[in-house]
Amino acid sequence: MSRPTFRLPSWRRPAIVALTLAAGLVLSATLALAHAYLERSTPAGGSKLSVIPQTVCLSFGEPVEKGFSIFAVKDSRGNRVDDEAKMRQAKDRFGSSKIIAIPLKELTEGSYTVEWKVLSVDSHVTEGRFTFTVLPGAKPAQADDKSRGDETSACAQALAANSR
Repeated sequence: MSRPTFRLPSWRRPAIVALTLAAGLVLSATLALAHAYLERSTPAGGSKLSVIPQTVCLSFGEPVEKGFSIFAVKDSRGNRVDDEAKMRQAKDRFGSSKIIAIPLKELTEGSYTVEWKVLSVDSHVTEGRFTFTVLPGAKPAQADDKSRGDETSACAQALAANSR
């Protein structure tokens, strides 16, 4: 006894192939968007500042693993001006977060480059850089007493204020 064979009508095969390809494209586009890309920063890339920042704040599209990520702020000669010791002593230096606070040493007028290479929680690595300039005669920032010692909270507030 022979089995009956099931055949799709000829017009359905191209439709099934097209739907399968479309689903694959949507899935790959969704995965590509899942990486931790920089969404906002304070100061913003390319900004010219009349107030000297005490912290660089970075906001990523998804959480990054702080312990496996690299952050640096350098002056025009390539010298690091981020306060590495303060970053190592921070309570929240490990774990994951969308917001990263990079404490700075005292800056003077000049151009600065912010660099990062981050490992996102989905295990993808992204990196980037931007520059900002401290103008001649810039004044030191006034620290908010409430946010002293908690740079991440201060960064979240600054990023929210700058996104309005």
